[in-house]
Amino acid sequence: MVEHASPAAAATDPAADRPANRSANTAAPHETPGLRARMRQLLNTRAVLHPPALRYQEDWSQAVANICNDWVADQELRKRRAESPEASREISRMLALAHEFKNLETLRKDGTENLILGNVKNPKQVYTDAIIRSFLHAVGETDVEAVLNSFKNTGTGASHRQIPTVISTIANLLGAAQILAPDPIAKAAISGTRLAVQVGLSAAVIDSGERRLFNSGTEDALPLGRAEAATAARRAPSVLQASWDVMRELHDVEKDLRHLTEALKRLEQARANPSPQGSGSANGKSAAEAARDDVNLVSARICYKLKVKQGYKAARENAAVEWRGGERGIYCGTTGTALTLTAAGIGIMTPEIIASAISGGLLAGAATTALLLYIGYQLGSGPSKDGEAKARRAIIALAKLTEVLDPTLDKAIQERAAAYERYREDCKRPSRLQPARREAVEQAARRILLASLNGITQREREQGDAHPDGGASKAISPEENWAQYRTYQQHQADARTREAGADSDGMRHASPEASDDAAHPEPAFTPIAKPLIEGWKRQIEIKMIGAQRLLAGKVARAQKHVLAQQNAARPQEESQKLIDAKEELRQTMRNLIHFELAYSQMRVGEDGARPGEAVLDRAKALLLRIDDSDARALFCGDADQQVKATYLSKRLTAGETERYTLLNTGANALAMGLGIGLQAGDVHIAFDKADGAYTGPRFNDFKLVATLNGMPTPSGPLSTGDRAPFQQREMPTLLKTIEPAAAAGSPSIVPITLDAPRPADDARNDPVNALDAQINALVDQMASRQSVFDTLTLEIVAPPAGTGEAMPVSGSGTDTIRIDLTKTAAFHRVRYKNATSAQKARYIAREAAIAAKQTGSIYVGPLAQLAAKPRLNATRAFLNQARGQMATVRETLLTEAPTPPRAPTLPEFSWLKSSAPDPASDPISILPAPPDLPTDPVTISGFTSEVNDALAKMRSASD
Repeated sequence: MVEHASPAAAATDPAADRPANRSANTAAPHETPGLRARMRQLLNTRAVLHPPALRYQEDWSQAVANICNDWVADQELRKRRAESPEASREISRMLALAHEFKNLETLRKDGTENLILGNVKNPKQVYTDAIIRSFLHAVGETDVEAVLNSFKNTGTGASHRQIPTVISTIANLLGAAQILAPDPIAKAAISGTRLAVQVGLSAAVIDSGERRLFNSGTEDALPLGRAEAATAARRAPSVLQASWDVMRELHDVEKDLRHLTEALKRLEQARANPSPQGSGSANGKSAAEAARDDVNLVSARICYKLKVKQGYKAARENAAVEWRGGERGIYCGTTGTALTLTAAGIGIMTPEIIASAISGGLLAGAATTALLLYIGYQLGSGPSKDGEAKARRAIIALAKLTEVLDPTLDKAIQERAAAYERYREDCKRPSRLQPARREAVEQAARRILLASLNGITQREREQGDAHPDGGASKAISPEENWAQYRTYQQHQADARTREAGADSDGMRHASPEASDDAAHPEPAFTPIAKPLIEGWKRQIEIKMIGAQRLLAGKVARAQKHVLAQQNAARPQEESQKLIDAKEELRQTMRNLIHFELAYSQMRVGEDGARPGEAVLDRAKALLLRIDDSDARALFCGDADQQVKATYLSKRLTAGETERYTLLNTGANALAMGLGIGLQAGDVHIAFDKADGAYTGPRFNDFKLVATLNGMPTPSGPLSTGDRAPFQQREMPTLLKTIEPAAAAGSPSIVPITLDAPRPADDARNDPVNALDAQINALVDQMASRQSVFDTLTLEIVAPPAGTGEAMPVSGSGTDTIRIDLTKTAAFHRVRYKNATSAQKARYIAREAAIAAKQTGSIYVGPLAQLAAKPRLNATRAFLNQARGQMATVRETLLTEAPTPPRAPTLPEFSWLKSSAPDPASDPISILPAPPDLPTDPVTISGFTSEVNDALAKMRSASD
């Protein structure tokens, strides 16, 4: 734990490559909580056992100075590390280790002396640890052990499953009592009680999603840093969808590679021997143009298949992170479930084959053992080990899913894959048409695809992406990176040998650098660290983001309260509740605006320039005005207060609650329905037996154990892994169902002039008091609307000359700050309330569809993974070869002399609604010949949107 008592020295020492908020103190070592502390958490699942990683213990007026200094220092460190050769060397080592471990058996054949780590025992553990340490060194963590130990603080085990586990045990014990009870009436009463318990168990399972959301706050407040999900992880499909795509799409990869090679040869031959226009194809293109189109089409198809493979990899990594984060809990839960299900199976044979006393005793013993397994896991070191394993696995996932050796190639593959995916969708739409008409639409879609691909190439040419003459550094493959690092490693070994030889001869050099002379130059590493450095969040950044979300969410919630009270108030009357709601909105607006203005003042320039002292003083004055207790608790509170404030910040953010509660409910929906349904049937049979009216088989005294066990299941990570991409994959389509026809306008505060901070004894205007009148006017404007504003815009004007140091502004003399409220939960709750009945029905249906997908992931996902594995194994080598070929394809297309893309002008497709066209007419003639797109760069830049508009026309027409 870092406890500040004075401003951070690192903030004033920009040359020191050490993390912010570590200067004055060092992190407290991890201490395993004692049995008493674990018992306290067992009784109170929201208790936090560890101190926060960062806490400003002094008064808020003193804390703001440290907050400003630490935040600026963190930005400076991030920029320095992004350009640091040392960081790039560590990232190169990390990637080289990953490549070496992946190909360990092959590389060992050349001798273990050629390996970076040599001959090691337990390679998986050793290589994983080395990769993680290289990553932490690259991002600037100087005390790696402290960071790794802090990961142990984040584990809460399955504490959110405590109530379901207890209720499940009660239900199982009632089942045992039902078997042992001799009286039919007693059996019926116990069965009815057990049905009520089963309903309560389902409610507890649903509520556990909210509890898990609360516990996730420990992952923000307790570790010294955290690896964010990679971009690929945030756009990943579900494991079920990814497995289906693999089985459906990954075929004929070898054939595509062969076609691509042939097309590249034809293009090379056509360039060497130019042919006249019209000799290459029937549509009047030259041989070079025809070959170029073939290269574009085949490469786009391969890019789409690479995207499918990348989607499966990302989905698998998301699930792997969650698996490692609950592995020991999953083992305990699986064991308990197996025991109780076995005892239940034996119970079905009672009393015909096995005596009631035996089967009832077995079931009671199994239920008790399952509960003891849970208690033992929670009281032991299991939660800490699982928390550490999850944080470490998140670093591995970030490293595996972030493309650093050639990020522009990954971007090009994604863009071409998206274009090909749109082409496939457009070809599917006219499937109901007659062949001639369908062919016409497909030809139009093909021309649009080619135009899109040419537009992508043109944009890359203009931006210099991977162009040999564009100034971009040449990308290297994983094999080349491994060889480069091995060369560096050998260089270091040779340098040490030369230095040792010099020492033995009494010729030690004055400095270590003198041994690296011109005859032995050190290999240079390409700057590749930035993408991974941006994925690592330290405590100060986590808290700044949390405060931003918290204050924006409170503004939207306050406006929601104003709207509710305004609708409830009588005309011409302002109730006290409405007055209070407006005051709440006014106060939250002050806090949010003060924070956003201070945040804008603390920005480090693109060139790494540190804000001036006058600017930082202004930022401190603005932060000092924030009186929100939750925002202050994020920085100054103890562990419980910080976790609670983090929880509130997440609840006020759109999608955060849903990605825990909705996914949890969907994953358990089938088990809940099955448990209640079977028990209801058992109640009916028990009452029939009590009345003597039952005539069915005797194997019905007790059918099944409670199908819901409190602990997580082995397939659970396939569902919880969907939390990472939920915001980008599910929320947009969910929220679109309640989107109004016309969005509310976004207000702008009148121009604000921030004066320089004045001394405390200066009675003149406070530099931020002028905001109050503007905020009051804005609150009145917000209260007059029927929905929450989507954006708040602050237009900051430079101070007049002579009033002190000006705040950073753009060249126009103003600086615009846009505060996005569309990402707040209250914004969408108001939209849902104002939505029509049809929109609400679509919203609920979409929620049900998301939950149903989670049910499929739990029960079908493992089988789908098994079915997809052979296809992945069969195509892995070809897909790896194809990715390497894509760099050659892109370079070939970029080095070609630029030719203007041909943009198709789509018809209105009136023939879709009219009678059949004249058979004598050419079906292609219904599509006008596409005019040449002007080659002017300004016009070219808008080409993509023009193609998209044309594509939208075609889609709407075919519908």
